Amino acid sequence: MQLDWKERLYQALAEDSRESMPEGVSRAAVAMVIDPSGRLWMMVRAEREGDPWSGHVGFPGGREEVDDGDLLTTACRETLEEVGWPLTKADCLGRLDPVRSPVGGRSAVVVRPYVFWVARPLIGELNHEVAEVFSIDLKTLLAGTGRGSFTLHWSGHEVELPCIDLDGRRLWGMSLRMVDDLLERVERR
Repeated sequence: MQLDWKERLYQALAEDSRESMPEGVSRAAVAMVIDPSGRLWMMVRAEREGDPWSGHVGFPGGREEVDDGDLLTTACRETLEEVGWPLTKADCLGRLDPVRSPVGGRSAVVVRPYVFWVARPLIGELNHEVAEVFSIDLKTLLAGTGRGSFTLHWSGHEVELPCIDLDGRRLWGMSLRMVDDLLERVERR
């Protein structure tokens, strides 16, 4: 029997994140939103000078603020601010392992991904940080479509990195690690 996406995701996320969030570092959270057709919603960050993630494919989210109380609240707040989607804690199916940024200094951050199930239309106002939103079918991701690598020129070096090319958009880095964590859990179930 083929399970529906919501049930598959519940099962995949039944085992909570294996890692806790470290203390004493900048913390952030993102929302990985999935709809009933099994589409994962993502965004392309706007091109902005000084933004280390400028133009990257990722998920709505951002740094924890003192008033948030917890990182799930951060994910909901940031998603509303960036793409206008009102998420609630009840929409959250679970969380994935935290992902550390590869850079240090002011941009260093540890991000907790939360997976949300949203059956209502995803209509909202994009803020200045977001160039566009789009979705990709989880079946396409599970099939490995678009998998490859690319060369990144970084700090005077060339680094070969894994990626997924999605209709002219490149998913790589921290966001790819989050997607791979989700896909690995779905495949295990």
